[in-house]
Amino acid sequence: WYPQFWNADTVKALKCNWNANVVRAAMGVDEGGHLSDANKAYNLMVAVIEAAISNGIYVIVDWHSHNAYADKAAEFFTKIAKAYGKYPHVLYETFNEPLGVSWNDVLVPYHKKVIAAIRKVDTKNVIILGTPTWSQFVDEAS
Repeated sequence: WYPQFWNADTVKALKCNWNANVVRAAMGVDEGGHLSDANKAYNLMVAVIEAAISNGIYVIVDWHSHNAYADKAAEFFTKIAKAYGKYPHVLYETFNEPLGVSWNDVLVPYHKKVIAAIRKVDTKNVIILGTPTWSQFVDEAS
């Protein structure tokens, strides 16, 4: 997804030209993303994370998929947390805008697994949890 923008120059422009204090790095999982080339996707994410840290802004590390890949997500976020969990700039979004899945049957077990993987490494940073139907039905999670 537009790899030409996953770099320090783009992050710096967001901060300096737009006065942004957070960037959401939405890493595609399907459609030629992480599942197709995990190393390439990870390296793009690292470029944005490191640029955000060096520019003093937050970065939301977004697992951008509408399908539940709990094992793959847990592996990915463990790797990110080990490398960058010590920086308060890093926030985790474990499942982007879930669509057509049950909160209790799919999302709760998914989130528990991925949260546990992150918390083994990073006990402090914010974790954003998607709720059903593009994260619109937050009442189902309450």
